[in-house]
Amino acid sequence: MSVVITTANARAVVGPCLHSLLADLRSAGVSYEVIVVDDASADGTAEFVAAGFPDVTLIRADAPSGYAGANNIGIRAATGEAVFLLNADTVVRPGAVAALLAALDRYTSAAAVGPTLLNPDGSIQRSCWRFPLRTVVGNTLWLFRAGVWDDYRAWDHRTDRPVDWISSAALMIRRAAFATVGLLDERFWVYGVDIDWGLRARRAGYEIVSVANARIVHLGGRSWGNATDRQYEDHMRSQALLFRLHHGRAGLILFHTLVLCNSVARVALWGPASLLGLETARGKTAEFLRLARWSLTGRVGVHSPAERKMPS
Repeated sequence: MSVVITTANARAVVGPCLHSLLADLRSAGVSYEVIVVDDASADGTAEFVAAGFPDVTLIRADAPSGYAGANNIGIRAATGEAVFLLNADTVVRPGAVAALLAALDRYTSAAAVGPTLLNPDGSIQRSCWRFPLRTVVGNTLWLFRAGVWDDYRAWDHRTDRPVDWISSAALMIRRAAFATVGLLDERFWVYGVDIDWGLRARRAGYEIVSVANARIVHLGGRSWGNATDRQYEDHMRSQALLFRLHHGRAGLILFHTLVLCNSVARVALWGPASLLGLETARGKTAEFLRLARWSLTGRVGVHSPAERKMPS
């Protein structure tokens, strides 16, 4: 198997990731290679990996190519029958690699399998979602909250389960699937990469399976409430791109319309409590005003000169 880890100024987290990964790979008793693609880090990440992990194949990108682009560099260099995409801000729990490999053998219709992601405190981190069209319709019409549709939120991860898509923070892909599904779409800089690949895998007739007894700690997964305006816009722009690519112009218009309707309804719900000074309501109102502004203008704030230079 091949493990592909992309790094972008990740010196603070990549060490624990590689130590835990290599220990689990050795105990799994499989033939493996670990490829780290450094996406032009400026904090010495590449030098740190080269000095501390001589058995790891290090590829240095001369210029930032984004999450999708950096992963594709690693995938093209990989030689394993399984390609394990792994974020640098993860810690692999013992037995995770063996459990994922066994699941990939067991679920012959699966293009990819993913672990149960954990927060640093050991609690379950949400890692599986419905595809965007069902998600935005379900959220707008409250179908998930009413129990009409299942969005995996209440799932306890005690059993394996086919899902629409899994976070690529840790995603093991059958190499043969790339021939049918293709590599990651580099039109997505960071956000939306795994959703798009999951949609294409489903249309190619594959499943994606979440594996209960494979556990990996993911330091990410923070709330979007902490995102900068530019990060938030890039996230929403990726969702719009997904709708345009997979549902056409009509789907894109539907997406903007549903986001606006959902946001206005939520502002009407939380706004009165916000005016009374309730902290939670203020946060919710601000969040949905942000969404409403984006749906109308494509912007949520005024960017600094540095943010304006970030790729769309």
